[in-house]
Amino acid sequence: MVIPTIGGAQKTASDENRYIISVMSIGPGDEFVTRAGHIALIVDDYERKRRTVYNYGMYEFDDSNMETAYATGTVMFHLGVMNYRMAVAAFAEADRTVEVRRLDMPQALAARIAKRLSHDRRPENRYYDYHHSDDNCCTRVRDLLDDVLDGAVTRGRDTEPTGRTYRQWTAGFMAGMPVGRTVMHFLGSGSIDREITRRDEQTLPQVLVEDLDGVLIGPHGSPLVADVKIAFERRGAAVGVSWTLWELVVVLLATGVFAVGLVVPLFRPSWRVSRRLLGLGFFSWGLLCTVGSIVLILAWAFTDHTDVHANENLLVMPVTHAWLSVVGAVLLWRGSLGERAVRFTGIYLLAATGVIALDMALKLGPFVQDNWRFIVFSSMLNILFAIALLRTSSGESEGK
Repeated sequence: MVIPTIGGAQKTASDENRYIISVMSIGPGDEFVTRAGHIALIVDDYERKRRTVYNYGMYEFDDSNMETAYATGTVMFHLGVMNYRMAVAAFAEADRTVEVRRLDMPQALAARIAKRLSHDRRPENRYYDYHHSDDNCCTRVRDLLDDVLDGAVTRGRDTEPTGRTYRQWTAGFMAGMPVGRTVMHFLGSGSIDREITRRDEQTLPQVLVEDLDGVLIGPHGSPLVADVKIAFERRGAAVGVSWTLWELVVVLLATGVFAVGLVVPLFRPSWRVSRRLLGLGFFSWGLLCTVGSIVLILAWAFTDHTDVHANENLLVMPVTHAWLSVVGAVLLWRGSLGERAVRFTGIYLLAATGVIALDMALKLGPFVQDNWRFIVFSSMLNILFAIALLRTSSGESEGK
């Protein structure tokens, strides 16, 4: 039986070399979980006449505990095995570009990779504790190749500076998803703001395959990658050029709430309806901060998501803003606040802005988190809400 290789040449089962190893890289998709791309290994076994895709990025879709496990940072991924044509068809259906890099290596090394994958596919070996940057589909492929190639994939790259951070990469992946990108920025603590090395970046498929293209092996420095073929090319528009419908709705809704709940009371404080509209603004701002802070606290206390721990946004959008939701509810219900409540709320907003200033000052020392967008946004809203409260309260007193 004759089987075509990736490069288009032909090989028979009687040939001396049994295995050819290739790297399959899959471009980003439209869904959030596919934005970083994907990677897998292909083994051509000419003795068994098979082309098999080994995918370390699989998890149990029907696992009822999957969402809980992911939320707590204890999700298990496993090595999945697929027929090559079925794998390409699945990614093509999702309109994701598929590239295949055939690796040119001695047969002994190819056999070691095939043996390792055969070992890892066994039920007792195939599961591992997933981590989005330290242990994922990409790092598994990288580490396997690096081990077989005596460190050629990462050599020198563990100290090579990039001037980039994981936060910057995340922002790039979330193009066209303003709500999702804002949420990811809010959740990410200072741990994702340290400068990463090129080896760190190899946790991303697009970086790893770029580095593989430059890897040289053997005494004569032969290129590891023999050739690159496109098995499928995305047909739709580039990922991230347009917003999803639900994110557009959320942005418009949030803009509308804060427009009527803050702008109207600021510029038309004497209108009777302004106080109730201000209540809507207070309630929404307080609720947003409270929910966000509770999520950060729970994630810090009860999950293994270290990229969320010790998040400075707990100072910028604190859980104590629940008080603002109480103020908002009273304004919505009664249309007015007592003088003591107005005075206390004004002092609270001033103090909250002072805490934000403290966070800014601490960035000269131990604090490194890139949360400036939240610092500016929160400070601005605190000040504007305080002004709007004083203006509408003043208008109410004059009306009496």
